[in-house]
Amino acid sequence: MRVLHLGPSEARGGISAVISILTDVDGAEASHSVLNTYSSGNFIGKILAFSRARKDVKAHLKSNAFDIYHIHCASDFSFIRKANYARLLLRKGQRVILHLHSGNIVQWLKEKNRFKRYEDIFSNDKVKVICLSDAWKEQIQPLLGEVHVIENPIHPRHKPSQSKEEGKICLIGRKDSVKGHDFAIELINRLNKKGHEFHLYCTGITNSVSENTTALGWISEKEKVDLLSSSILTLLPSKYEGLPLAALESLACNTPVLANESLIGLPLIVETAKDFDFEDWEKKIIDLAKKTRDSFELIDSVKDYEKEVICQKWEEFYHRIIDSTT
Repeated sequence: MRVLHLGPSEARGGISAVISILTDVDGAEASHSVLNTYSSGNFIGKILAFSRARKDVKAHLKSNAFDIYHIHCASDFSFIRKANYARLLLRKGQRVILHLHSGNIVQWLKEKNRFKRYEDIFSNDKVKVICLSDAWKEQIQPLLGEVHVIENPIHPRHKPSQSKEEGKICLIGRKDSVKGHDFAIELINRLNKKGHEFHLYCTGITNSVSENTTALGWISEKEKVDLLSSSILTLLPSKYEGLPLAALESLACNTPVLANESLIGLPLIVETAKDFDFEDWEKKIIDLAKKTRDSFELIDSVKDYEKEVICQKWEEFYHRIIDSTT
């Protein structure tokens, strides 16, 4: 059973991390290969990367190299490119998985009735659509038809590695306005002006615009585990998320998470605050900083997201696809 993953495997972010985890499995019947579709360059660079990837897909089709094509996609131009790959594959009768990672996918597909442009893909019996939680399934299935749920996996490296540092709060995410860095920085500034002593450590940004913030840029996986473990709280003020690894990894490192209440599909133990409401976020941070928990409560809440559990779900799903189309 040969699976080719098409997606941004060389990018920095959650999708590439998921691809890395799913393709690094010992003892599985499925053999995994990866075709990177990402370019960090300008629009021309992205077009060239798309053309190269499409050429590679055609070469794989000629050699009948794979049994399943597992396409990882977000929204916007990412989805448009991946839909092109899907149509190319479907014309040759291939089995296709569309793995929807974006927290903006429903809104994007509804705008201008875009989903109707892709009905030929979603209605094809050779296509299986995957989303990241039951909550997402409730939103996506009425729009696209049958949808299956397989959650994001947590790499086993994510476990407590450091003792907690008083007042240390972190935000894990790329530099993007939807991730809420500016809101989080201002939030910590407001709290410290009121006499509290919190310090925010942010990945994704390289300039510390406040004495209460340390900009870390992009950090290694080991550094991320240490950061999550030593923090008393992880902030997730994102406008959109699918099923953010930062939240799952934080809980696995025994660190609570405070998220934007508009995000769906998160573990029930995640605390939420009103959408960019400073007063509500301030109150929740103060309360969580004082809260004591059972030492295993947070870790136990994400046992079902462990790598072995999720990879086994994928192995079984791949088998079902093969069995249903042979």
